[in-house]
Amino acid sequence: MTSAWREASLRLQAATNQHAAMTEELETLAQSDPHEFTPDQIWVLIRAIKVQGQILQLYLGEPVLDA
Repeated sequence: MTSAWREASLRLQAATNQHAAMTEELETLAQSDPHEFTPDQIWVLIRAIKVQGQILQLYLGEPVLDA
C-alpha cells in the first residue's frame, strides 16, 4: 500500500507540475494574435490538450498513456 501511495503521489506531483507549466504557456499564448500563431505556438496548444487529457485520466483512475 505504501508503494501504491508513493506512485500515486509522484504521478499527482508530475501532473501538477505539467499543469502549472502548461497554464503559464497558455497565458502567454492568450496575449498573442491567433491569426499570427507560429508552429511553436500550435505545439503549445497540442501539449496543453495532452496534459489536460492526462490529468483527466488521472482523476478518472484510468491508465495514463505516454505518447
